[in-house]
Amino acid sequence: MVRTRAICLTVLLLIATVIAGCGGGGGGGGAEFGAVEVSPASVILAVNAQELFTAELAGSAGTSVDWSVQEPTGGSVVQTSDTTAVYTAPSVGGTYHIIATSRADTAKTATAEVRVNMLPPPPPGP
Repeated sequence: MVRTRAICLTVLLLIATVIAGCGGGGGGGGAEFGAVEVSPASVILAVNAQELFTAELAGSAGTSVDWSVQEPTGGSVVQTSDTTAVYTAPSVGGTYHIIATSRADTAKTATAEVRVNMLPPPPPGP
């Protein structure tokens, strides 16, 4: 009887620990409140090529972001709406990072990686 009670208490303690570790934040999972995601998250471009980036914000911590390029010579990014921007790759190959920063909470950012390749020139026309 004592052994059965000890096993039951151990099982209850284990269940309580698992439930406490679940967080119980009331959300249905998903991204952290106010988190920023950028798409595409990774892209390969030719030099001087352009790409449209879009940011999504989880929850209601604002609806807009500011865009920047981490590397000083990494090309340029021009905001086209509250959550989109067009990136223009530099004329030098390399790996560059596009950053979206929530205007409501500047601690919330997301980064996309851009690999810029020096492609050979196209063959001469007919």
